[in-house]
Amino acid sequence: MLPTPAPVRASNPRLAELLARMTLEGYGTLRAQSIRLGIPAGALRNYIAGFPLPDDVARDIEWMMELPDGWLDGPAAAESPVGDRTQGMMAPA
Repeated sequence: MLPTPAPVRASNPRLAELLARMTLEGYGTLRAQSIRLGIPAGALRNYIAGFPLPDDVARDIEWMMELPDGWLDGPAAAESPVGDRTQGMMAPA
């Protein structure tokens, strides 16, 4: 049986949303998520803990995940006026 990951409480709501979606897609560990996002696991742990997400790192994550530029800077889909959780996110390749 696979361990259940702890809920993500990132200070960036879009990062938390992205990580939750990645967990559902099979990237359930911090290591797997950091590899897929192209950033060190320690850095991802810090961003989840509330460290500010630098603009250049955000743009790199968006590029790796095929998201529009600035997507990580917006409100979480649950907080957006439309409320569409898939808006701005592309299906995995």
